[in-house]
Amino acid sequence: MITGVLRRKSVLIKDERDASRLRNRGYTGKNMGTALSLNLPVAIYLLESGRIEVKSGGVSVGKEELKSMMSEEERMLFLAFSCLRRGGKNPAFRGKRLMWNGLEIRTFWFDGMIDFPSLGNRGYIAVVAEEGCVLYSYGLVFRGEAKDVRSFLEKRGYVVETGLKYGCDYRLYESSPHATTLACYGSKLAAKNIVARVRIAHSVRKIYVQIAMKNGKYKGYRLQWIR
Repeated sequence: MITGVLRRKSVLIKDERDASRLRNRGYTGKNMGTALSLNLPVAIYLLESGRIEVKSGGVSVGKEELKSMMSEEERMLFLAFSCLRRGGKNPAFRGKRLMWNGLEIRTFWFDGMIDFPSLGNRGYIAVVAEEGCVLYSYGLVFRGEAKDVRSFLEKRGYVVETGLKYGCDYRLYESSPHATTLACYGSKLAAKNIVARVRIAHSVRKIYVQIAMKNGKYKGYRLQWIR
C-alpha cells in the first residue's frame, strides 16, 4: 500500500518508487524532488480506490475528513476527475486546471450556470452532480456581426426555421431537405438545460450549436456529447 502524508491541503508521496508508480499511471501533481505532492481531488480519488492510505502524525486520515477540507471548486473538480477516471478516461491536473487530450475541462454544477463567452475557443465541459457527470467537447465554429441572431445565421449560409418542436430557438438547414443543426441563443445558460438540449440533438442525429454574444459579436459553439 502506498502511503501519503497530509501536508495542509495536499498529500505528499515521499517514497521515490511509489511516486514514480503514480506518475506512470497518469496521477500527476507537483514534483518535490523525487517525491510527489498530490492535490486533494486526486488524493481522495486514490484513497477511495484503495490505491493509497493517508496519514497525519502517524494516524490514518479518512476520506470524509479530507473531503471536508476541499473548497467548492475542488469538490466539483474531484467529482469530474473521479467520474471520468471511472469511465475509462485519463484526465490529469496541470496546476489547478483539469486537462484531457491537451485541452482544459471546465466544470459546472448541474444546477449551475455556464457562461459561454468565458470558455475560450476549444475545450471540454463537464457537468457534474454528486452521482456522476456528463462530458462534452466544445469548439467555436463561427463568429461575426449582424443586426440579430437570424441574420447572423443566414449570413453563414443557413436556412433558418423555428426549433420549437425540439425545444430550441432554431433549426438550421444547409443543402439537405432535413435540418442538420439545432441552435439556441443565450450567453449564460443553466447547465441542466444544456444537458437536455444536447441529448435531444444527439437523439435526432443533429449538431447542437449554442450561440452567444461577446463584445458585440455573435459566437457559435458546437457541443458534442462524449460517451
